[in-house]
Parts: sequence; C-alpha cells; structure tokens
Amino acid sequence: MRARLPVALAVLGAVLLSLGLLAGSVNREVLDGARFARHVDSVRTDPLVAERGGQAITAQLLAADPNLVAVRPLLESAATSLVAARRSGRWSGSRHGRRTRR
Repeated sequence: MRARLPVALAVLGAVLLSLGLLAGSVNREVLDGARFARHVDSVRTDPLVAERGGQAITAQLLAADPNLVAVRPLLESAATSLVAARRSGRWSGSRHGRRTRR
C-alpha cells in the first residue's frame, strides 16, 4: 500500500497540472475578450481564410438567389475583400453610435 501512494500522488499531480495548464490557456485565449477579438481578427484577415470566407458567403448568396450566378466572380471578389478588410475603430454592439445627454 505504501509503495502505491507515491505513484498515485504523481499521477494526481500530473492530472492537476494538465488541468491547470488547460484552464490557464482557456483563460488567456478565450475569456480575455479583447485578446480573443484580436486573435480572431488576425485569423480573419489571413488571405486563405478570407478567400474561404468569401467563397462561403458567395455560395449562400447564390443559394438564396440563383439568378446571381452570372456575377459570381464579382460577388466572390467583393465578399473576399469584405471578409479581409481591416476595420478601423471598435465595434461595441448596442453602444455604437448612441449618445445620451445628461
């Protein structure tokens, strides 16, 4: 019994260390909203990601209105540019553009 205790404690320590590292990574990458938004924005502006996003948007547009198939290259180019565009300023949801007087 005494010989198994150090092994059990080592295994428990390894499991807790792994969980702690995972929790720290999630906290840093996902729960920190500003950092997560910067990371997503950098991924979105990657040329390959923007191209795939543009293709997906174009496919949805064409599924909604098949008559647009003649302008598919234009739609795909515009959608890819839209996905890859750098945005200036901060998007703040419901606060955007609202001012209150006091």
